[in-house]
Amino acid sequence: MARRSTIMAKLASEGAKLGVQAEDVLRRMYLEDGKSLAEIGKKLGVTRQAVAYALKQLGVDVSAKGRAPRILKRIRELGYKDLAHYFRVKDRDAPTTFEDMAEELKMSHVTVEKHYAEFLQKVMKAKAHADAR
Repeated sequence: MARRSTIMAKLASEGAKLGVQAEDVLRRMYLEDGKSLAEIGKKLGVTRQAVAYALKQLGVDVSAKGRAPRILKRIRELGYKDLAHYFRVKDRDAPTTFEDMAEELKMSHVTVEKHYAEFLQKVMKAKAHADAR
C-alpha cells in the first residue's frame, strides 16, 4: 500500500502544478507523452514497477515493453485525440484501407488491423453494456 500512496502523492503534487488530477498526470505521461515506465519512475522518484502498478489500477493497459503503443504517438502527431477518434474519422469521412492508414502512420497494415480490431471490440463491449441497461 505504501507504493501506491507514494506514487499518488507525487502525482498529486505534479497535478497541482498543472491544475489536473493525479490520475490524469500519469495517463498523460504514459499515453500522450509516450514516456516509458522507467522514465516516469525516474521523474517521480519511484520504481518502474510502482508506475506499472499505478497504471494498471487506473485501468490503463501496460505494454510488455513498458511504453505506450507507438501508434498513439503517431495519431497524436496527426492531430487526433486518440485511437477511437482516428478510426471514427477514417470510417466516417471516407472508406480507408488498412494499407492507406498504415502508410499514413508509418507502420505495417497488420499493426493497424490489430489496433482496429481492439477498437471494434471495445465499441461492441460498450454497445452491449448500453443495451443491457
